[in-house]
Amino acid sequence: MSEFVDFIFPQRLHRVAYFFRGITVEIITAYFCTYSRTNDFRYWWIPVIAFLVYELCFVILPRIRDVEMSGWWLLAVLLPIVGSVLGIILLFRRPVLLSHPKSTEADPLGYQQIAFPSGIS
Repeated sequence: MSEFVDFIFPQRLHRVAYFFRGITVEIITAYFCTYSRTNDFRYWWIPVIAFLVYELCFVILPRIRDVEMSGWWLLAVLLPIVGSVLGIILLFRRPVLLSHPKSTEADPLGYQQIAFPSGIS
């Protein structure tokens, strides 16, 4: 059950998962918006708002955490042009795989320190 919950509500998302989850949520939201043009407004706005909140909290925010940016960047997604640029940056930015240098206990996400040979950074 824990794996299912982690799949639906992830703590971190890497690039490919971010891309596919974002596309899936956008397609579902676009379907509801298209469907709404033929029916009454009161029947479609609740699923659209629910999918947008899901996308903000469980697609974009985990990706922001994965690249170790501040959670306040989530507010920038709400601005039209800035949100698009931030989405592209999040898609191509590398995740932070090293554990935090100030941490004294084991990394809870299971990331391990990568030892690079001398001269490679």
